[in-house]
Amino acid sequence: MLCYDAIFPEAARALALAGAEVIFHPAMWMDPFLPQWKVATNARALENQVWMISVNRVGKDELWTYFGRSRVIDPYGNEVLECGEGEELAVVKIDLDKVKEFRGFLNFLGDRQPGVYKL
Repeated sequence: MLCYDAIFPEAARALALAGAEVIFHPAMWMDPFLPQWKVATNARALENQVWMISVNRVGKDELWTYFGRSRVIDPYGNEVLECGEGEELAVVKIDLDKVKEFRGFLNFLGDRQPGVYKL
């Protein structure tokens, strides 16, 4: 999933329905959108019960300042790691059993009813 795709629930949902348990999300989100970055990445992880690995650009160009804050979100929508505003290297162990565990208890993908909401 790329950059701006995180704002739209359909991109992550399509990946989850295709069997993704981890979604990698390279991005170039800029100031002043840090609060939206956090909401979008947490929401995409939770609503699809997947790991989100969102890596954001740092630094500046001629137009924008990029805030970094690369993050790892677990399938429950919890932040496991958030980097700072500069370049960093982080290693996170991802437990794919968390996906199965949560979906075994409450399966959002299995419980959805897309035909019910037609207008």
